[in-house]
Amino acid sequence: MVLKLLVVGALAYLIGSFPTGVILSKLWGRIDIRQVGSTHTGTMNVARSVSVGAGILTCLVDAAKGIIAVAIGQALTHNPWSVTVSGAMATAGHCWPLYVGFHGGMGLTTLGAIFFYIQPLAVLAVVPLWAILYLVIRHPPRTTMALMLIVPLLLWLLGEPPTVIALGLLAGGVIFIKHLPDFNRVYD
Repeated sequence: MVLKLLVVGALAYLIGSFPTGVILSKLWGRIDIRQVGSTHTGTMNVARSVSVGAGILTCLVDAAKGIIAVAIGQALTHNPWSVTVSGAMATAGHCWPLYVGFHGGMGLTTLGAIFFYIQPLAVLAVVPLWAILYLVIRHPPRTTMALMLIVPLLLWLLGEPPTVIALGLLAGGVIFIKHLPDFNRVYD
């Protein structure tokens, strides 16, 4: 069982590592997204630096990466902990992708899609919570970091099983760590 979860985790990381934003920005805009804007490879920087269409496509593929990784994990193991392992590892792969020197996106689209796949109610609760936190904090990375600290508690309050709460804790921790370098970033 542990070996299967390790295999699922490795596979999910490789799926999460698919560098959607890097590929689309080179094909669509002939730029290296890691060198412009925020230098992150996700939806927002691609939309701002390349085009809205490229940003939307980046969002859809990054979301699919998370869902595919979790679905494969579930199919291969039939173990409820596969959601935790594959979801956290797909998110980590998106944030630190193997294929492009570990320089990726911020992980929100990938993790958000995973939660939408396994528990849509959690996403419906988190989106307005992020907006409320943003009105108080007024800084996107700090708002996201605060939200990632709250997500496991929210999942517990929603009555989610330990596997889903652990996913919120682990993948939320990945996103929290990924946002640390932007903690003091100044936004125009």
